[in-house]
Amino acid sequence: MRRVLARHGKLQLVTCATVVLAAVSGGAALAASAPSNPLRIVLTPSEFPGTPSDFPANADPADAGPMPPSFARKLRGIHAVGRGARFFASIPFGPERAQTVAGLVVTTPSPAQARKVFAWQKRTALRPRKGDTRLRLPRFGDEQVAFASGDTDAGRLLVRRNRVVWRLEVGADGALTLSPARVRGELVKYATKQRARVGKG
Repeated sequence: MRRVLARHGKLQLVTCATVVLAAVSGGAALAASAPSNPLRIVLTPSEFPGTPSDFPANADPADAGPMPPSFARKLRGIHAVGRGARFFASIPFGPERAQTVAGLVVTTPSPAQARKVFAWQKRTALRPRKGDTRLRLPRFGDEQVAFASGDTDAGRLLVRRNRVVWRLEVGADGALTLSPARVRGELVKYATKQRARVGKG
């Protein structure tokens, strides 16, 4: 009887070890599949003719690149680890009229690090300004905050999705004006594209 119990106990230990190893392997696989280079997931124009672009065909070529070294120093200042990339595009609507779309993507090694980055961006770039109105948008991640500013025909959105934090801003340039409904709609449109690029983070 003891031998049977011993064998069963050993079997249970082996089974538990197998489950633990599977869980660790699965976690490693998820970690490996998450984006590490933010430049790969910022919104960009089409890289190849005939393929979809994140922006209209008449948009000026999007400017995308890594964040400057000062950004890394700011991350160290909040005791966070991550890599950042930014982008900017201008969409013309006639002479002296254009809509701008800009953003920032930060990839981090863990949700805890991403939460630090989100909190930092929330108290700086997404801090409420005079004339801001808080926006209720569809859910794009685990945490988010958004504002519209009627004074500048602009909107801002900050999202944390797992280990990735991204910021999106839309605005009017020149003689163009954007209604609050248009600001909200443009934020939702480009946020949906950004969420698709980030994936599960």
